[in-house]
Amino acid sequence: MMECMICGKELKIVYKVEIDGNIIETCENCAKAHGRIVETFRSGYEKEINSKFEKREIDPIEEDIELVEDFNELIRNSREKFGLSLEEAARKLGIKESFLAKIESGEILPDKKTLKKMEKFFKIKLEEKIESKKLEKKSQEDKLRIADIVEIK
Repeated sequence: MMECMICGKELKIVYKVEIDGNIIETCENCAKAHGRIVETFRSGYEKEINSKFEKREIDPIEEDIELVEDFNELIRNSREKFGLSLEEAARKLGIKESFLAKIESGEILPDKKTLKKMEKFFKIKLEEKIESKKLEKKSQEDKLRIADIVEIK
C-alpha cells in the first residue's frame, strides 16, 4: 500500500500533486492544502481516473558517471599541447569554433557525442565514475517523510 509523501498516511486514493514544480503522491488533505492536483487514482490500480498531463518516457540518466571537475581546462591544455588553435581544433572535431571556445571557458557543457570525440582526439578522460553508496533500508516505522524535514506553511 502506498503512503502520502508528506504526512505518511496510508493511501486508498492517490493524489498526484504539483508542489513548486515537483510532482509527488499525497493524501487528499495534503493535496488540497499544499499543491495543484494533477491526477488521482486508486492505490494499487494502474488505471488513471483523472489525468491532465500526458505520460512521456524519460531517458535513463547515467548516475554513475559525471564530467571531471576541471574538464574545460583539461580540454584547453590538451589543445595547446597539440599546438592547435581554437579554429584548427574545432575543424578537426567537426564543431564550431565558438562552441569549442564556450566549452573551454566552462560556459557550456559539451554534449555526449562531442565529449566522446574530444576524449578520442586529445587522448584524455573527461568523465569519471562516481562511487555510490547503498543506504540501509529502514523499517516502516523509521521512514522519513517530507513533513519530518520541512516545515509546511
